[in-house]
Amino acid sequence: KGIIREYAHLIVNLERQTPSGFPNDIKSVFLEITLLDNLSLRLRFTDTNNKRYEPPIPQIKLPDFPAVYDPVYIVDVTQEGLLTIERKSTKKLIFQTDLTKLIYSDQFIQLKSTLPSP
Repeated sequence: KGIIREYAHLIVNLERQTPSGFPNDIKSVFLEITLLDNLSLRLRFTDTNNKRYEPPIPQIKLPDFPAVYDPVYIVDVTQEGLLTIERKSTKKLIFQTDLTKLIYSDQFIQLKSTLPSP
């Protein structure tokens, strides 16, 4: 697993080590985390080795960087595959997932996440 940190991006290369139990696993997956602005971000999973169909989605106008950039969240990905997003002001967990549990196979994608309780 390789992690590249850039100013408004986090690039993570994921490699499946064991079969998921679903047919036609995609063994190499590319995760791009794009910090859209101070309040939002996007997670995009793609097949590293093959171009696949992607449903059309509206284009999001991304800000020009470097701009005044002070996100209210902190994004972290560990070498062990734990992705966490915390609120910067309180350090409270907003989103968490174990990327090693991602199932990305032909015609089936599953990502389990943990959300905080109120």
